[in-house]
Amino acid sequence: VFQPAMAFVDRRVGYQGEEGVAILSRYPIVDVRYALLSRELGNPMDSHQRVCLAVRIDMPGLGIVDVLTAHLSLNPQSQNTSVAEVIAFANALDAMWPEPPVAQVFIGDLNAEPHSYAIRELNRGLEGPIPSPEGFRDVWLELHHEPRPRSTAADDIQHAFTFPSDDPKKRIDLATFRSRGDVLTPRSVEVIGQDPAPRGARQDAQQGMEHPRSPLWASDHRG
Repeated sequence: VFQPAMAFVDRRVGYQGEEGVAILSRYPIVDVRYALLSRELGNPMDSHQRVCLAVRIDMPGLGIVDVLTAHLSLNPQSQNTSVAEVIAFANALDAMWPEPPVAQVFIGDLNAEPHSYAIRELNRGLEGPIPSPEGFRDVWLELHHEPRPRSTAADDIQHAFTFPSDDPKKRIDLATFRSRGDVLTPRSVEVIGQDPAPRGARQDAQQGMEHPRSPLWASDHRG
């Protein structure tokens, strides 16, 4: 399921495209909802419209699980507002659909680090259809430690940080969840996308992944 947040036109090449978020599921998607997120007009860090997409998935042997995703703004204030809107949207899903979920999962490129106000609010959460005083729990932290920001430890760089792919310094791509009881229990979690396809050796690490001689990553973010 793909949900556009905005459309754009590149008049130089006559190209029109859409930007948004998508969810692919191995199991049946039985319903779809979305909510546009607020933005601070006029702020260059908030020039893109953002959207939260939610799908209801029928998980065999488990039941109904809501999966939500969003790509949050670069603007910290808008991140704070968006997180509150995402939590409210997740809470409201219970009224939109006839059957309550056994769990809710929220994932995405949140552009905010775990120590930020926005992510601390996400983890704290609010009262909703799934009682969870801890809010949305960070899957990574269920099984691993939180790396020190800008850590130079090889293990953090290789296995914990998600951005940027060519010189990882931050963990801003998160998977979180809340569930009734122990319906969801993380067993493993790992970062993928560390190894680029060769495209000529970089001579200077400062050139970055956009340099013509840079190796080729699948994305500027790891998964």
